[in-house]
Amino acid sequence: MSKIKLTCDSCGELHSVDTSEFDYDAVDSDERQMGTETTYEGELTITCECGAEISVTHRFWEYPEGSPPNHEEVDIDGGTAA
Repeated sequence: MSKIKLTCDSCGELHSVDTSEFDYDAVDSDERQMGTETTYEGELTITCECGAEISVTHRFWEYPEGSPPNHEEVDIDGGTAA
């Protein structure tokens, strides 16, 4: 997969999180013209050296089934995408 880079909102420390560290669950699916589109979501909380907790939610869509992700989204609480 890929890496998500973010900075801590409390101290500005730069972090890099590998998406392989997430445990993903299928949270939605829709039938489309070429088969099933599946939405996967994973959440991870990291603790910065300053003690602040940063929550990261990573979503991606697989369409058609078995293909690489065709769209990704990242939500960060306690940090900012870098």
